[in-house]
Amino acid sequence: SAMHAFKHMLLYHSGEMGASGTFGKCVSLAAAHGARLTIVDLIEPIPFFASAILPSQLQAKLRKVQENEKENRLNRLLNSASKKGLTASAIVLYGKPFVEIIRTVAQKDFDLLVKTAVYTH
Repeated sequence: SAMHAFKHMLLYHSGEMGASGTFGKCVSLAAAHGARLTIVDLIEPIPFFASAILPSQLQAKLRKVQENEKENRLNRLLNSASKKGLTASAIVLYGKPFVEIIRTVAQKDFDLLVKTAVYTH
């Protein structure tokens, strides 16, 4: 039976243990299908109790630090994907993982969603 050809894969890469193996498999699969790869990471909102006591300047600083850290990691992944000849892009989302991932999948034309290691929150 003919294998379904994936055109656009979404990888939710939350930077946990075991994520690099998933990334490697995803890159191989995308390459085999000639598919585009979009890598997504997510910044969760500061918990309400913390946001109530942290000054907003500090919250903005924390978010900037998280953004930089995630963008750096995503850029490393993008470099490694493009070395293997893939067309890849990255998105940093804000909010609750399942809500934002579903919203992203709904907005774009992904054929396959891959997620790295189990989320323990």
